[in-house]
Amino acid sequence: MQEWKRTRGKRKDIEYFTITIDPDSIAKVRRIRSSKWALSFAGASILCIAIIVVAFQMRVMSKLLSETIEENYRLESMLQENVSAQAQLEDVEKRVEVLEEKRESIEEMQRNILYVFEELSELNVPFTFDSSAFNITHEPIALYQDDGMDVLMELYFVLEQRVIQMQVLSDYADMLSVFWGYRPSGWPIEAREISSEFGPRSWGGRTEDHQGIDIRSPIGAEITATANGIVTTAGWDGAYGYTVVIEHGDSGYSTLYAHNSRVLVEVGERVLRGQIIALSGNTGQTTGPHLHYEVRFHDIPQDPMKYLE
Repeated sequence: MQEWKRTRGKRKDIEYFTITIDPDSIAKVRRIRSSKWALSFAGASILCIAIIVVAFQMRVMSKLLSETIEENYRLESMLQENVSAQAQLEDVEKRVEVLEEKRESIEEMQRNILYVFEELSELNVPFTFDSSAFNITHEPIALYQDDGMDVLMELYFVLEQRVIQMQVLSDYADMLSVFWGYRPSGWPIEAREISSEFGPRSWGGRTEDHQGIDIRSPIGAEITATANGIVTTAGWDGAYGYTVVIEHGDSGYSTLYAHNSRVLVEVGERVLRGQIIALSGNTGQTTGPHLHYEVRFHDIPQDPMKYLE
């Protein structure tokens, strides 16, 4: 049992507090006597210490809270940047896929073009194709370097080379366009019956070198030019009868159409493939109505059968 008692000491102006400790047992009762001012000073000291401790803890907590807010803000900013970077990366990857598809398409075109030129190499083409124009000289770099964004530069170099190669192809295409425009192709008349082929033949009791083919046809059938060119002969030409000769530009080719009943063009006239130039007949030295058709390359007779299709 505790009991507070207020007493006075020897000096009348000093007040004391007496604390009695009664243990409720046979133990001795103890009393603690202290002045009011000492007790007040101790309580004030404890209160000040408590206030300092609380203030220090508040300051520490405030600092920790501020740092936590700053860290959260930084993490949120990083997260937003990562989201933005991820979106940009996905956009780049989509563009890369499209560009890769185009690159593969271009390479497929290259393979087809090389195949075509391999086939053309067997013909009398007056120019050659340098396949080295398709060689890749740029060593591909890694699609993703340390900075992770070099892929567009890689594709830029790849597609730049493709553009150069396509320009090469464009130049060759122009050459081909001119070449095929001035290269004899197709039948000069609707009739398809060959009465005499190209090469050695017996005629009139002797053997001769037949420099063209004879296509049996009725008199008056339309005869058309088999390539673009300029008329160099249009009229009577001895054993050939009424004849038309066309020079086909710088291709080196020329064609001759003989034994016509009528000539419909003039010397110096520019004609196009498919244009009507004469009507078939039986003029000159013949055994019946037909068209004598010749193809020459640099004035050397060629087998016209190779140019009919």
